[in-house]
Amino acid sequence: MSKTTSFTLTAIVLSNMPVGENDRRVVVLSKERGKQSFFAKGARKQGSAFMGSTLPFCFGEFTCVSGRSANTLTAVNLLESFTSLRNDINAVLFAQYFLEIADYYSREENDDTELLKLVFQSLRALGAPQFSKELVRSIFEIKATAVTGEGIDIKKIKAPLKPATVQAIEFILHSPVGKLYTFSVSEEVLSELSEAAKRHLEYVLDRPMKSAKML
Repeated sequence: MSKTTSFTLTAIVLSNMPVGENDRRVVVLSKERGKQSFFAKGARKQGSAFMGSTLPFCFGEFTCVSGRSANTLTAVNLLESFTSLRNDINAVLFAQYFLEIADYYSREENDDTELLKLVFQSLRALGAPQFSKELVRSIFEIKATAVTGEGIDIKKIKAPLKPATVQAIEFILHSPVGKLYTFSVSEEVLSELSEAAKRHLEYVLDRPMKSAKML
C-alpha cells in the first residue's frame, strides 16, 4: 500500500483545466513549494466546496495529499477571491496576463515568495479604482522581471527618458513589493514607463504572452 502525505500550500490559483466529467487540474503559485499542481475532485459539480475556490485569482490555503503520481486537494481555506476585480472585465484581462507571466517564471519547489507577493498586491491594485491599470501593468512587468533575476537595466535603454521616468523605474526596482502601489505619474511618464517595460519584456521573454493580445 502506497503512503500518502498531507501538506498545505499558501497559494494563488494560476489556472485550471477540466478533467473527466466533474474534476479539475489546478495549477497554483505557492509560498512553500513554488509552482504546484493538484487534482480537485468534483470541483465542477454544482454545490462543490471546490467549485469557486479553484478558479483563477483565488488565494488561500490549499491542503492536499500526495499520491504516487499526483496530488489531490482535500480542503481549502479561501482567504481572498478578488470579487471587485472579477466584476471588471478589463481588470480580469490584465489579471490573466499577470498570472500568465507568473506561470512563465515560476518553477516547482522554487522559492517564489516575492513573485507570489507581487501577484497578490498587483491583483489588489487592479481592483482598486484609484489606480491606473496601465500603471499597474508597467509596475508589475518591471518588478516581475526584477524578482526573478532579469531586472531592467536603465543604462541599456536606448530611448532618452525623463528624470521622472528614471526615478519611477528605480523606485519599482528597489522598493519592497508592499510599497509598490503608492505613487502616480503623469501621462507622459506613464507612456515612457510602459514603452520601457514592453521593450524589456520583449528582450527577456522567449515567447510573447498569449493574454497580452487581449490588452
